[in-house]
Amino acid sequence: MKKFLVISYDGDQQQWFYDVVIAADEGQAKASILEVRSYCQDADCFSAADFLKVARSLQVKTEEQIERDFQTLIAEHK
Repeated sequence: MKKFLVISYDGDQQQWFYDVVIAADEGQAKASILEVRSYCQDADCFSAADFLKVARSLQVKTEEQIERDFQTLIAEHK
């Protein structure tokens, strides 16, 4: 079993939810939250290990690197 951060969204109320669950895999983690929060349309999740990787990356990136990455994202979606 693994720890997951599950992010779900209720479009009617325009509200995000952040829940931590223990599950065998991502599919089970998402399914368990969508069962409890039946009013949510969708969910996504990160394992604890993946979440830590993202957090560490954010911590070490400079503001300039983050801005450059964001400008690249904007350019890719024009």
